[in-house]
Amino acid sequence: MGCRNVIEAPANSFGEVAVLIVASAMPSEPWWSTSPHRVVISAPLLMALDVRWPPFYVLVDPVVGRVVTEGVIFGSEQVREEIAPYLV
Repeated sequence: MGCRNVIEAPANSFGEVAVLIVASAMPSEPWWSTSPHRVVISAPLLMALDVRWPPFYVLVDPVVGRVVTEGVIFGSEQVREEIAPYLV
């Protein structure tokens, strides 16, 4: 399960990227509450980002406040590899 792999990934799994896990409602799985990443429950945020289905990642440039890339989550290593070119 890709989303669980990301949610349980160590805090430094994505380098210097600040990770924010967002869900529209609090899931019942216990591993959500033990994530080393910040978890936010916000359906409006997902709507604003136009995220229509989970598990989905969005890489945002914090300086300009713009989406840089996005994709479907299959695992933390896959996400790390896909965002790496945008972190230079």
